[in-house]
Amino acid sequence: MSNNKKEQERTELHRIIWNIANDLRGSVDGNEVKYLAENVIDRIRKAEQEADETIRAALEKAGSIVEQAKKDAQTSVRDHEAAAQAAAAEKVMAAQEKSKAALEEASRDLDAQMQELLQTARARQPEAVQKIIKALV
Repeated sequence: MSNNKKEQERTELHRIIWNIANDLRGSVDGNEVKYLAENVIDRIRKAEQEADETIRAALEKAGSIVEQAKKDAQTSVRDHEAAAQAAAAEKVMAAQEKSKAALEEASRDLDAQMQELLQTARARQPEAVQKIIKALV
């Protein structure tokens, strides 16, 4: 509640109390009216203080909740980042496995081609020797 509004309410309350006191003047002792007015004002002040304390406590609690929410959000972000890194690592490992398999297949194909060339060379060896001998003679 703003101070201006409190002052307006307090002024209105004083006006009401003085009007009541004026109506009762003569039938009720002034000290008794003063005592009642002070008692009402004290109760109002006490209620305002309790309300202020309640608001202060609620604000502190809200601040704690906000801080915990920030921490939870940071933890969540870290968890998501870790999960994303793990997923990326899995994809890299899968790509490495595919590359390894492709290299192994290429190596087998190369070995097979080398074997064919060796067989072809061995099969043509006698013919090549004959050509060399003819060339020398």
